[in-house]
Amino acid sequence: MKKHWFLFILLLSCLSLCAQTRRSNAIFLSVEGFAGNYFGTSIDLNYQLRQRFSLSMGINGFARTVQENERCYPKHDRVFDYHFLVGKVFPYNHGKVRWNLAFGIAGSHATHPVSYWKDELNERNGFIKNGIWFGDPVYRAEHEESRHIAFIVHPGIEVIITKSIGLTFSGLYIGDHMKPVVGAGVGIIVGKLR
Repeated sequence: MKKHWFLFILLLSCLSLCAQTRRSNAIFLSVEGFAGNYFGTSIDLNYQLRQRFSLSMGINGFARTVQENERCYPKHDRVFDYHFLVGKVFPYNHGKVRWNLAFGIAGSHATHPVSYWKDELNERNGFIKNGIWFGDPVYRAEHEESRHIAFIVHPGIEVIITKSIGLTFSGLYIGDHMKPVVGAGVGIIVGKLR
């Protein structure tokens, strides 16, 4: 938990650099929601140098429901990572629309269910009457955790609405060695955009 607070404070403290940057540089916070083979969100601190190059660091969190069969109690795959991206920016329409082709690495932590078992004597989902079980069985799962380095490709289009607010539309690929994350996202960007 301390790592999460440290990264959050670091991201917020970097926003104070806005007053010290040159006019042609942009620094902003982006929050995106993703849908694909996983559903999740991303929070990033972005810095663009003269609308030519970009640096980004942030946090991704993804989850999806996994079932072994139709009667199995649903369990969730979870992927969480800290990432650092570099990219090339291609501005259009006097910088009001920007194509940002970013890629980088992430320290990823994944949790996957690996084995299931039936827990029929769970009193919360049924009852026993005259020695007979009435109710649905509960399925439990054992989880496997993995930590590794992943490769990220994150191309996106940034549409600047005002000097400090914009929208982003992006794709995402995280090359996880167990199950890659692929999706498309929509988000909001806030900060010094031009």
